[in-house]
Amino acid sequence: MKTTATTLEDNKVRLEVEVSTDDLKPSLDQAARDLSRDVNIHGFRKGKVPRPVLERHIGADTIRQEAVRIALPRALAEAIDAEELDVIGRPEVEEIDDGEDGSLLFTATVDTRPEITIGDLSDLKIELDVALEPTEDEIAEQIEVLRTRFATTEEVHRSAREDDHVVMNLETTIHGDKIDALTKSDIMYHVGSGRLVDKLDEKLDGARAGEILKFNEVLPDSAGEHAGEEATFSVLVKEVREVVKPEVTDEWVEESSEFDTVDELRGEISRTLTVYNRQRARAEAQEKAISAIAERTGLAISESLVDEEVDAQLHELEHDLGHRGVSIAQYLQNTGESIDDLKASMRDVARTRIRTSLVLQAVAEENGIEPTAEEIGQQVAILAAQSDRKPEKVLKELRKTGRLGGIAAGIVRGKSLGWILENVSVLDANGSPVDFDEPEAELEAGAELEAGDEAEVPTGESAGAAGEGKAKSAAEASEAAGDDSPGPDVTAEEAEEAEEAESQT
Repeated sequence: MKTTATTLEDNKVRLEVEVSTDDLKPSLDQAARDLSRDVNIHGFRKGKVPRPVLERHIGADTIRQEAVRIALPRALAEAIDAEELDVIGRPEVEEIDDGEDGSLLFTATVDTRPEITIGDLSDLKIELDVALEPTEDEIAEQIEVLRTRFATTEEVHRSAREDDHVVMNLETTIHGDKIDALTKSDIMYHVGSGRLVDKLDEKLDGARAGEILKFNEVLPDSAGEHAGEEATFSVLVKEVREVVKPEVTDEWVEESSEFDTVDELRGEISRTLTVYNRQRARAEAQEKAISAIAERTGLAISESLVDEEVDAQLHELEHDLGHRGVSIAQYLQNTGESIDDLKASMRDVARTRIRTSLVLQAVAEENGIEPTAEEIGQQVAILAAQSDRKPEKVLKELRKTGRLGGIAAGIVRGKSLGWILENVSVLDANGSPVDFDEPEAELEAGAELEAGDEAEVPTGESAGAAGEGKAKSAAEASEAAGDDSPGPDVTAEEAEEAEEAESQT
């Protein structure tokens, strides 16, 4: 087999491949055997039809077409190996032809992993939009949420206004026919909530107990089968009730919470908000740092990779909708989007996911980041606890289904994110340095970014998950060393049984 490689823009390589007649012969033989099982020829059993007889019945071209289908993936994989290309994404076969001597000629374009040098990041400054320390307004807002939760209502003898509650009878008709779902007595309605139709809130604002309000309004989409139809509303206002929130006192705090004083409550709110802000800061720092690294290294992402990632996102969406009994066509109808609109909206997220994956892989490779057997064991133990099963059972299943490498890859991604945050300078919105001093949190398998999950960038012919090569090699190395237990609950004998079970499957 002959291969010629030409380097193109955006990390693409064009491969021109010639598969000789000798190299093509095994595929032709296999094609003939496969096709002979599908034809009925008098005097011959299926699968036992001689090649010349088969060619007379179905034609030599049919056999060759099947042989090309068989040979092409093998030849492409061999060409990629011969040129030592680190391929990501699905190769695109552009031309297929027959040589004069019966050889197979084809051209394919592949995306190759860009060479990214991370280097020293100590001069990289990341400025965040979030501040770690909560403001007085943020604390007050949370206290107001609590006051609203414990609020009561009292009847008042005045006109209703926004944020009041009214007790009312509601009757809704269309051409004189009552709509049962929108006809109720003694409804407690929050003025200004917009829960039914906008005009209802307009009419209630200023109304007094005893008034009858009548108006017409087009029903919203939430009205189901009557959505878009004009309805007549008749409302009897029975009571106007004012919301009364409790005063913020030590007595109220003691009665309504686990704390004894307002200061204790404020302190707990401040601590909770600080934890939340740290989580937001970590996600923002990760996203901005990866974006800055990609920019300084000149990382280019081809549109074909973006197309492939968009297709993957669309497949994920279809899968998720399917679990809820909704088709993609129904989803598009509900959102008012076309399939092209939906794909266009996914492109920015797709670029972010690909960029994240490529940068984290480069960080891992450049810094020798690998998962340890202990870290893999910790993740297996977590999965076991979540599913209420023994760790050795989970380990067997992960190996059997080929997902153990994914666990290891998730650890590598998490540790790579941790390495980045340890090596860049991060300032919060107040200009204060941020020290993410919880590296163990980065070991969570499949660490998430606020911008979206990291893309599983396909590699090579099998389109396996990006970054799993190093992770799998580490997992395999730990297994070869006999240190593959997922935690203290798994004995060496049990681990050996798991490996034996996997080999038998």
